Amino acid sequence: MSRPQRYTYAESVTLLRDLAEQFPEVEWDREKGRIRSADWSESEGKGWEFRFPWPFPAPQPEDSLQDFAEELDEWPPAFYLILMQAGHAALGYFDGGELMFHKVIKKYMVRRKHGKAQIGHLSARGKSKAGSRIRLANTIQFFEDINGKLEEWAMEDEVERILVYCPVRMWSLWFGSRVAVPFERNDPRLMKVPLDIQRPGLEELERVASVGLCGYLNGQPNR
Repeated sequence: MSRPQRYTYAESVTLLRDLAEQFPEVEWDREKGRIRSADWSESEGKGWEFRFPWPFPAPQPEDSLQDFAEELDEWPPAFYLILMQAGHAALGYFDGGELMFHKVIKKYMVRRKHGKAQIGHLSARGKSKAGSRIRLANTIQFFEDINGKLEEWAMEDEVERILVYCPVRMWSLWFGSRVAVPFERNDPRLMKVPLDIQRPGLEELERVASVGLCGYLNGQPNR
């Protein structure tokens, strides 16, 4: 199958409206933000799939695909993009597809010769030396700084989506921080970034956002 066709945010809204009208019985994965024809098979080159731009609002349980598509605005809504790896984070608030403000956070959390984060090292070793205590303190501060910045921005009531890249082992530490995450762990606006990322920084934040603001069509719908 050829490479997916890329659509801007506004083009994606128009395309989804057309697809929803032509193919009312498609398979709709609400959590992952995509629709597929019943015969979709990427390996066999059958059918088609359309992946929504990530900032599309989370659908309501009662929404039909047609209603959801019609209610979309062609202008990208406000959203958070939060990228985290051990010791590196990049946070951004976007509105209308533009990065309005951002923050990059760096902490010494990884043993330089071993490349292992303190999160894993303590659970594997148990005892703590001076360097380990420093990394542990930085790990705690890392999540507090992230949540503190989100709390400072106080835009959680404005965003339609909260897009997050966070390794599984860091998720509980993030939500268990003494500085609380300003939204719930089960917030329906939360969506995991379905993309492998490089070390978080401003450039990576902008790159990931540019990917996520577009929709992608695999295959060719035929009526």
